[in-house]
Amino acid sequence: MKTLEKGKSIKVLTSIFVIFMMSLVTLLSSCTATLQTPRHISSEVVIQGQVGNDHHNHRNRDARRERREHRDKY
Repeated sequence: MKTLEKGKSIKVLTSIFVIFMMSLVTLLSSCTATLQTPRHISSEVVIQGQVGNDHHNHRNRDARRERREHRDKY
């Protein structure tokens, strides 16, 4: 008789422990963590183009225009 009561109490404690662990896992998995990265308040971005030969730039522009005109003709 004593063994049956001991067995039932172990099953009840085990069930309570399992329910507690499952609820703890559910609670912890529903939490989300956010991470904020530091922001630079005054950051200046300077974009510089290529500095090259002006004659070279005109030649490229003229070649593109000629290719475009040739393509549009046909």
